[in-house]
This record gives sequence, C-alpha cells and structure tokens, in this order.
Amino acid sequence: MQSKTGEYKILYPEDAELSKIRYDMTTTDIGAIERISYGGDSKEKEYLYHVRLIYDYGDLGGDVNRFKNIMRGHTHYDGEYEVMEYEDKTIHYATTEYVTRDGEGIAYRYIGIIQSNNAVQAVAYNYNIVTDYENNLDLDALEKEVLEIMESVEFKQ
Repeated sequence: MQSKTGEYKILYPEDAELSKIRYDMTTTDIGAIERISYGGDSKEKEYLYHVRLIYDYGDLGGDVNRFKNIMRGHTHYDGEYEVMEYEDKTIHYATTEYVTRDGEGIAYRYIGIIQSNNAVQAVAYNYNIVTDYENNLDLDALEKEVLEIMESVEFKQ
C-alpha cells in the first residue's frame, strides 16, 4: 500500500477493511502525519484483528521515546523493545498478550516502531489479534506475518 502522503509504502493484508472513520492525514511544508486503522474478521483463521498505524515525518519521527509513549497509551505496554537494525530502517519491536475485558478471550499485540535511518520519519504499528481460548493459533506464524509487514516499510527518503 502506498501512503496517501507519498512518503512510505507498507504491505496491506488482502482481507483488511480500512476504517473511514479512523483515517486522517495532515501535511505541511515541514512534515506529515497520517493515522490509519484497519482490520478484519479472519473466519478461516478464527480470529479478529485490528491494526493502528501512525506515520510521522518531522519532530516525532526522529524520537523513538516519544513514539514509545504514544504506543504505551494505546497498548498499555511499558516493557523492553527488541531492536532490529536494517540498512534503511531500524525496528523497535515488542509483543504482549492479555485477557479480554469479558474474560472470554485473549488478545495478542505485536508492536513496532519502524524508523528511517535516513530521515526523521517513522511508522508506529500496532497489530492486535483477538480470539477465544479454544483456538490454537500458530503464534509463531502470526508473528512472522506481522514482522514481514513491518519489514516491508519502505520510506521515500
């Protein structure tokens, strides 16, 4: 998927539905911010998923700690991030899980902050999966899929 800002590309799941309510973009002569939410009900895989993505080109894009604070507000995750270095980007990555409010299911969160190594831009990516306890999800395969999406981020600069 090409961002409407024109500043980055990222893989987009085929079964995902983009939220029209939870999309906004602001551009100025010094940067851009884009917020996207999408999700799906993967009936064949027997889970629901929701993704929240925040792109920033400017102040926030160069400050991983500010992005971690934003992600903490969305996910309540306050732990350590694994750092994965690539030629063009650095990914700060974490996972967490919790019991849903109704106690009927479990949610798995995959959190990533993907920073450009060449400009002050970054994507914060929060992939949430909700399923019931009877489901035996292949968490290793799911994590691999989410990491592929995070690794797919290509920044224009």
